[in-house]
Parts: sequence; structure tokens; C-alpha cells
Amino acid sequence: MPLRMLRRLSIMTGALALVVGGAACSSDEPGTATDATADLAREQDPRVQAENEVQPEPEAFAFTQEVRITDTAVVPATGVAIVGNEVVFRNETTAPLTIDFLNGPIDETDTRTTGEIAPGGEFRFTPARVYSHTFAVVGRPELRGQLQVDPGEDFDDGGAGDPGTEPAG
Repeated sequence: MPLRMLRRLSIMTGALALVVGGAACSSDEPGTATDATADLAREQDPRVQAENEVQPEPEAFAFTQEVRITDTAVVPATGVAIVGNEVVFRNETTAPLTIDFLNGPIDETDTRTTGEIAPGGEFRFTPARVYSHTFAVVGRPELRGQLQVDPGEDFDDGGAGDPGTEPAG
């Protein structure tokens, strides 16, 4: 085939591809280039990105002396603190909140509620004994958690806890 004919064939094939491609782009049928363009535009929309963003699961359990209250979760949902060490409840929401301890006082002064904690504020206390407490944000029952106060390393269980240890004494 002469070179001149190959060029014409190449130009005609390119023109045909443009016509067919243009027709596909103007179609409203599913699976067309129009759909792909619309999908791409939706994916680049910051509102859609925020909706599709995978949110990490709140920390369910932790050995901690700090409990964070956010707009959507108590972090950790179950915390284990050490007796005699200060525990901090931190309000990371945009509104004041109060935490109720649902199964009794948390200290010798019969404290059963934190009182109002301002946004960014904290409630602190030092547990003097071993116990387990369920707590909830007043008016937000979905924001609840548990705090287990553990005796820590100095606990004398008479050797019953670990079969490989000698009883203290």
C-alpha cells in the first residue's frame, strides 16, 4: 500500500474514532463517558469525599489514666486505670457536658457526677480503691463507657494470680 493511502486511512480512522467517541460522550446511557465524567466529578467533591472517608473505629479498650469524650464516642470505651493515680476526663466536644457515674460514688467525698465540663475542659480525680464504674454523658446516653480501677503492680494477691510467683510476705 502506498504511503499516501496509509496516511489517508490513518486520518479517516482517527476522524471515525472522534465521531464515535463524541457520540458516546453525549449519551446518557449508563456506562458511557458521561457517567464516568459525572462519577469523577462526584469523587472530587469535598462533601462526597468526607462522606466516603473511612473513619477509624474509636479505641474500645486501653490501659489509661485519660478518657476523652468526643462528639461521637467515648475513647476508650473501656479504660483500665491504676488506683492512686489521677484519672482525667477530657471534653473534646464543642458543648459543655456532665458525666454521671451510674453505679455509685467514685471517691470518698461521694462524687457521683463531674459537674459541668466546658469544651476543652477536664475533670480530674484520683481513685483511692479498686472498682468498676459505668459512666454516661448526661443527655447523651450513646456516649457511655466503663472505667475499671486496677490495683496496679503493687497488688498483693498472695501469689494466687500468677502460678509462677511466690506468695508475697
